[in-house]
Amino acid sequence: MSSSTTPNVDDASHVTSLPLPPSRIPAPISPKPSQASVTGPPIPQSTPMAPKQTSKAIHTTQHYLYTGRKNEHAAEMVNKFVGPMPFTSFLRKFLPPPPDAEAFVFSEVAKKKFEEATSKKSEAAMYTPLLKALQLCVNDFNFVDTHASGDPNSGVLADEYLKPDLTLYPPGPPPSRTTDISKAEIVVEVKFSADDDPFTDDPKSNFVRSSEGAKNTAGQVTSYAIAQFDLQFRVHAFSILIINNYARIIYWDRAGSVVTEMLPLNGSQLAEFLWRYTRSTPEARGFDNTVMPATEEEAAEAEAELKDYESPSVDFVKFLVRNDLDPDEVYYYIGRRPVFKYNSSMTGRATRTFVVWDPERKRILFLKDTWRIANIAKEGDVYVELHNSGVQNVAPLERAGDLHQRTRAQECTGEAWARWGKKRPFRTHEHYRLVLGVVGRSLTTFKSTKELVTAVFDAIKAHDQIYKLGILHRDISVGNILILPNGRGILIDFDLCKRVEELQSARQVERSGTWQFMSARLQMSAVPLTPKFSDDLESVLLVLIWVGLLYTPNNMSPETLTRRLDIVFDSVQTKNGFMTGGEEKSAFLRDTQIRYCGFAKGPFFDLLVSLSYAFGARYMLPPPNDAHPLALQLWEDQQNKLKLLDSSDWIIELFSAALEKGGWPANDAAKMNELPERTNAYPKKRKTRTHTQTVDYMVGIPEGAEAEKENVAPHDESQTDAQERPSTPRPNKRSRIDDELEEPPSPSKSPCRADRVLVRLNTDDAA
Repeated sequence: MSSSTTPNVDDASHVTSLPLPPSRIPAPISPKPSQASVTGPPIPQSTPMAPKQTSKAIHTTQHYLYTGRKNEHAAEMVNKFVGPMPFTSFLRKFLPPPPDAEAFVFSEVAKKKFEEATSKKSEAAMYTPLLKALQLCVNDFNFVDTHASGDPNSGVLADEYLKPDLTLYPPGPPPSRTTDISKAEIVVEVKFSADDDPFTDDPKSNFVRSSEGAKNTAGQVTSYAIAQFDLQFRVHAFSILIINNYARIIYWDRAGSVVTEMLPLNGSQLAEFLWRYTRSTPEARGFDNTVMPATEEEAAEAEAELKDYESPSVDFVKFLVRNDLDPDEVYYYIGRRPVFKYNSSMTGRATRTFVVWDPERKRILFLKDTWRIANIAKEGDVYVELHNSGVQNVAPLERAGDLHQRTRAQECTGEAWARWGKKRPFRTHEHYRLVLGVVGRSLTTFKSTKELVTAVFDAIKAHDQIYKLGILHRDISVGNILILPNGRGILIDFDLCKRVEELQSARQVERSGTWQFMSARLQMSAVPLTPKFSDDLESVLLVLIWVGLLYTPNNMSPETLTRRLDIVFDSVQTKNGFMTGGEEKSAFLRDTQIRYCGFAKGPFFDLLVSLSYAFGARYMLPPPNDAHPLALQLWEDQQNKLKLLDSSDWIIELFSAALEKGGWPANDAAKMNELPERTNAYPKKRKTRTHTQTVDYMVGIPEGAEAEKENVAPHDESQTDAQERPSTPRPNKRSRIDDELEEPPSPSKSPCRADRVLVRLNTDDAA
């Protein structure tokens, strides 16, 4: 697929996307608030690897137990804030004066209100005069005091409902609730003490300060920006940080964040910014002009056709999709608005997926919206190559193309005033949409374990064909294997794949993938290793174990199950911005600890054990140098045999034999096992964390010898505790990775929702 023309972006333009024919495209919109809350964790996704929340959150089983989320956001943004940008340069680059607007005049009344706010003795006392002063700086937009009212739709991946101090809403009736981030234009955070400023203009210091108050504030403003991007359709956004008698304006996009210098609160700068903002077009204010409201007729048709695909949203929008093969082609699909947070990181690819209706050809399709890394091969191009080469078990591509919207924060890092953490450069991201001709179910919705294994086997065969073309997938995960309506599987998500020769000759080795399913070999190394075919195959096993632990019967207690998942799949340490881990995962495979997880005996359990023996051999400890020659020879022989893992013949033979065996249950459909009750991560709505269908699981199943009578593999609680005990304190969580140039995502990815709606509704982030 040929690359679409990308517009030049200079300091004189506030337009970050190519203009579209006005007769064909209505004005861009901001999503409406959700009509229903989402129960259960979001659907999984993956991404490149940096120490980011998106890298790890989606598949982590304890994302809802997290505390200190703000500090985690602050930590992952420490190298993504750049400043202090001179105010005049900031306006010239990001918000030029709107055409045909009257001249800006700073109101003397507004100045006095700002001065009144700075004379107050507490943060709370500042709210009222600030509200009045800010309102005097806008036209028919409305500032609202929101500090005491949380937005319930922000609580999915936040520690608590988000409550910005002040919020700017667009003209028109006020929202139905005081705080509604899905309608917010600008959020304002107020601090009384200068110690809480995350930034410093002192050229001799790091721009991002490291005090606790500074980190907390940085985490707060980042949390608001994440929620705003995830609950709206945005290219960029602005926020305001007020610190006693001065302010900073912050620009956000998926590459990073640009912060102004200190602006005196009684000066005209903040007022001028608001004057320009409230007189600018929606596109200049950051809204995505490639998403627009669906007409009543379009919405009615889409609702009828998509009724089988559950969604808490009742509002429909129209997505514009371009085709890189035909730059003149513009196509539209109808889908629902997002109603919960997809990503737990601000920067990166921020992938969102939608089941959409094709109103022209009357079909249900799958749409992927992402901010791709500009210098990495386009996923649509990969699909074209795979289809032209006859690869089976991959989704058919409808169309894919750049939307001519790109990030701009990275353009500021080379300026003379710029100070930022230079451990990783800012990446340029291009907004990209891809439409696939099939909608599948998540692996976590399998109707039987045989269907689960069949779908994964189909993905293995696709992976093998792709590797024979010289391409390595690099992100085998729960979210990237789908079950089709006929029970067969497909492999998706090729935006992190690379050619083998590129990996072997890369000047910068990188890690990419979803943290939970990354091989222990790649995780344990203190420096990035070149990924192998066998690393992807090990990820297949990790996918099956993860799904099996969460969605098939076992006799572990909720606490033990959570601990097992946490230690084996989520454990991570971050040193110098580089994520390491995998020690517990390697031990789990090396010691075939799957035997002690209380799985029901049968073909699925036998397959897991066989795979564990195979990949566990990768992590056998070598004998000492002075060991007996026979021991050394046996070790050498074993290492030579490990080369067999880099072929697919053995695993294809193993899966084929397993599926041909008898004894597969016909009624062991996925049911999520009970996990411990929530903490204060967000308001409790249920006592236990279970699948959307409440099930009492394996009640009264005995352990040890009695388990044999019940055809269940024994679970030794004491042995599990000993094997699972971490050797180091628990680090902060992360999930999808991207050490290539940037960070990983975390992940937005915790136990996936097992509903019919597709696949990987959460992203990555990561880079």
